[in-house]
Order: sequence, then C-alpha cells, then structure tokens
Amino acid sequence: YYEPWTYEYEELFNAPEGPDQPTARPVSMVTGEYMDVEAGPNFDDDLSGSPVYAENDPNLEALTPEQRAQLFAIERMVFFYFPRICNHCLNPSCVAACPSGALYKRGEDGIVLIDQSHCRAWRACVAACPYKKTYFNW
Repeated sequence: YYEPWTYEYEELFNAPEGPDQPTARPVSMVTGEYMDVEAGPNFDDDLSGSPVYAENDPNLEALTPEQRAQLFAIERMVFFYFPRICNHCLNPSCVAACPSGALYKRGEDGIVLIDQSHCRAWRACVAACPYKKTYFNW
C-alpha cells in the first residue's frame, strides 16, 4: 500500500533556538534512509477509495463525461478539508504520540481535542492513530 515512515524527531527536540522552525525529514522505516513521501494512509482518502474505482462506478454510468468531471471536481473540493470523525479512544495513541502536548482528552466527557495554539505540525498524531482519523491539511 505504501512504504511506512517516521520522522527525525530528535532534530525537532534538539534544534537550537532560531528564527526558523525546525523540521523533521521523513525516514523510511524499512531502509532507514531519507525518503520523499508519495503516499500514506490518509492520502486520497475520500471515504470510498481511489479515483480509479470512482471512474468505473456503475452508479455513474448515466452521466456524461462532462457531468462526471464536474462531480469529481466537487468531490475533490469537499473532501480536501472534510473532517473524519474521531473515535475518542479510551486510551488515545494520538495524545500519547504528540510531542508538543497539543492533543488532550477532556476529563468531563472523554472527547479528544487539539489545542491549535500548541500544535507544531510534527504530525506524530497522524502516524499514531490506528483508525487514521487524524490528518494534516497543508
């Protein structure tokens, strides 16, 4: 499906203070080498799968090619920022994985929330969520 990766988190934790935000390069969990991320668990996630399946959907046979193009354009726009519903796990791994402490579980009702003022976009929560509900909008 995709090559699993992690990030150089030590570069984030040990970076000297400066005007630029430190970054963590993606590293292959298979080879240990630097890599360019091309696909992942949340890539192309429109709740129904790949565009290959959408193009061959028998429910769309009656549509003209122009109507299909318009439908797919709307779907791309809608799903780009479409939130996935969090499962609010009893022991959420995304909360445990967040190095900045931006994610937390509210005590009174168990809702998992993110404090965006503390989020540093390290995306450890994306890798940690077993249900792939957490995602990062670029």
